[in-house]
Amino acid sequence: MSRLALFPVTAIAAALIASSAPAQVSYRAVCQPGAGMTATVSAVGNVQITFLRGTTGAGAGGVPAGRCAWLDRGIGTGEPSNMVATGNQDFARYLANAVIAGSMFYVEMYNNGAGQMIVTRVGL
Repeated sequence: MSRLALFPVTAIAAALIASSAPAQVSYRAVCQPGAGMTATVSAVGNVQITFLRGTTGAGAGGVPAGRCAWLDRGIGTGEPSNMVATGNQDFARYLANAVIAGSMFYVEMYNNGAGQMIVTRVGL
């Protein structure tokens, strides 16, 4: 096979690799609704939840009312204290129902670096 025949395949492969951004890594958090936690649901089904930061990990004896915490540590003061779930009505339903019922809930989320935690998974 000539060099010219390989060029299109190599160029296409390089373009595909360059255009794929690395996926954000999400981490599991546990939240306990209560005073200090609010949920806002938009007309299109997006949900934003504002919470207090848990100071210890959720695995160290639970999460106090109104707070969220990572499994292994509290949510740091430099991390956002709100989460957003967009474009997924199942996520919105799960989160809104949990906050209304006062039921502990589980999310996987990441810090987008712009003041929000982005929810990528809900439930156990």
